[in-house]
Amino acid sequence: MAAVVEVRGVSKEYALGEQRVQALRETSLDVEEGEFLAIAGPSGSGKSTLLNLIGCIDSPSTGHILIDGEDVAGKTPDELADLRARKIGFVFQTFNLLPVLSAAENVEYPLLQFRFDKARRRARVQRYLELVGVGDYATHRPNQLSGGQRQRVAIARALIARPAIVLADEPTANLDHKTGTSILELMHAINREKGTTFIFSTHDPKVMEMADRVVQIEDGMLC
Repeated sequence: MAAVVEVRGVSKEYALGEQRVQALRETSLDVEEGEFLAIAGPSGSGKSTLLNLIGCIDSPSTGHILIDGEDVAGKTPDELADLRARKIGFVFQTFNLLPVLSAAENVEYPLLQFRFDKARRRARVQRYLELVGVGDYATHRPNQLSGGQRQRVAIARALIARPAIVLADEPTANLDHKTGTSILELMHAINREKGTTFIFSTHDPKVMEMADRVVQIEDGMLC
C-alpha cells in the first residue's frame, strides 16, 4: 500500500521565554493508506506535536512532511488550509463543536467552503449523522447531547468532506469507559468499511489494543 503520510527527519522547536524547547527530534514515520495507527506516549512526550504537524496545524522546524504525496513545506497558510479541508479530518478530546449550531449545522460547516448546493449538503449531513448513530439528533445543540453523542457528531464532522486521513487527539479522554469503547468501535468500523486512515494520539490501552500498529514516542523521539 502507498503511504498517505510521510514524515521525514522532522524536528520541532518552540520558544519558551528565552529558552528553546525541543518538542520533536529527527522523527521519521510512514503511515499507510487505510491504517488504524496509535501514537502512544505519556503527557509531554511529543505525540500531540506530531499530530499537529501531520495535520498542518503547525509547521516543522526542520524536515519534510508529505500528505497524500504533497510536500507541505513552503505552502502558504491559505494553501495549508485548503490541504486540511481536502485531505484531513480532526476529532478532539473536547469535541470542539460550535455551541450555537445544531448537530447538523456543526457537521455541515466544513462543507460550506465547497461548491455544493444546499440540498446536496443537507442530504450528505443527514447520511453521516445516521452513519455515526445520531440521525435523530440533527436539530439538537451540543448542550442537549451527551458526551458520547457530541463525540459522534464530531466524528461525522471529521468525515463529512471524505478526507484521506482522520486525526484523533485523545478522543476517548473525556468519556466514560463504556462510551469510549463504543466510540472506538465506531471509528474502527468506519476505518474497515470506508478505508479511511485514522491516526490517534493516545495513552488509552483500549486504543492501543484496537490499533493495527502502535508507535511509541518519548521525549520527542519515536522508540
